[in-house]
Formats: sequence, structure tokens, C-alpha cells
Amino acid sequence: MGDDFLKKMFMTGSNSNDVSNEETNDAVQEIVLSDIHPDPNQPRKEIDEEELAGLAASIKDQGLIQPIIVYRNGTGYIIVAGERRYQAHNRLEKSTIKSIVIDEPDAHKKSVLQLIENIQRSDLSAFEQADGISALVSEGIKQHEISKSLGLDKSMVSQLLFISKATEEERKRYKGLGVRRIYDAMRKVEPEQKTDLTKKQIDIAINTVLERAKKDQGYLIKLIGKEKIRKIIQEIESQD
Repeated sequence: MGDDFLKKMFMTGSNSNDVSNEETNDAVQEIVLSDIHPDPNQPRKEIDEEELAGLAASIKDQGLIQPIIVYRNGTGYIIVAGERRYQAHNRLEKSTIKSIVIDEPDAHKKSVLQLIENIQRSDLSAFEQADGISALVSEGIKQHEISKSLGLDKSMVSQLLFISKATEEERKRYKGLGVRRIYDAMRKVEPEQKTDLTKKQIDIAINTVLERAKKDQGYLIKLIGKEKIRKIIQEIESQD
């Protein structure tokens, strides 16, 4: 994936207001809104109405700062990144929208663009953002490129990648927390305590061990050792 493509997609996908006219003037076009169509394969199917209303108000007040990205499709254009901005223009009954026209991207480039667009949503949870960052890395984008282009500290990118490996149980446990708190909590868990096993699988394993131990006491000794058995017995006796 070329550097020019990366620069363009990060620049236009950004939520910041730091994109200068000098950087985008040569590529920006005003395209008739009715000639543009959303991508039917866009992974994000719903747009928050409150968020869209806020974006429309911002565009009405300040104008569109980041152009959308489109590619030609017959006599019209398909949106690659910027559907919220497009929908906000529709809401404002605008006739045209600032756009950057690129060659039709292959599936790989399109998925990267859409990942970036979705990562920068304001309503993403820590785990949703982490999964997005992880997906970008799996697409071949380097951590330092993500850090620089999305305006994230390198340490934050590392933390997001770390928590992207959370189990379903951890995701439920830490739901609603910020990235740093989740990261710190997961780091405190001992490696041997972490497991991808479900409660049902653990219960089955315990019952199997108990059944075998009833039939063969030597099996239990071989499995956990005499010393641990003695400690268990001592703990039980101390509670009596």
C-alpha cells in the first residue's frame, strides 16, 4: 500500500480541523450530491441521529472541512469514506459536496478506509476502538503510522492493541471503562488465571476429574501432587 494512498486516506478521514487548503486544493472537487451514492457494503449500517444532527449543525456553521472520498461508478460516484458528512449535506439540502475522487479501490484499500472512518467515531467504546486498531495492523499498517496519522500516542496504540486481545469475559467485566483502566486491570491478572475456556467447559473438566478421582485416588495425586493435596486438607481442617 503506497505512502500517497495512506496519506490521503488518513488526511481525509481525520476528525481534526488541522487539514489545510494547501494540502487538499489540488484534489478537491465540488460534486453534485445527487450523483453520489453510499456504498451498499459499508459495514456501518446505522448512523446516530443525534450525532448526525450535530455534524449538520457544525457544517452549516463552519462549512465542510474534510472532503469525502469517492470513486467513479458509471455516470455517478460511490462513497468510500465520509458517509456521515454526505448524509449531513442531504439534511442541509446542499446541492454539492467537497470530494476527492480516487481510482476505484480494491477490497483491501476500501476496508482500510472504512476502518479508519469508523475508528474515529466519537461514540466508540474502548474495545471497539481497540478492535479497529487491531484490524488496521492486520491490514499491514504499522503502529507508528497509526499513531502519527490518527493523533494517538504510541503508548495508547500499544495499549489498544493489548486490550484487543481481551476474552469475552473480560470485555463484559470491563465494559464502559476507559482504555487505561482496562489496560491496567488486564495487566494485573496473572497469566495462569487468564483463560479462553467457558464456564461450561471448566465445569465439565472439574466433574470429569472428580469422577476419575473417586475411582482412582492415584489419579488425583498424579494430577496435582501430594503437597497441594496436603495444603487443601490443611485449609479444610483449619475451617472446621
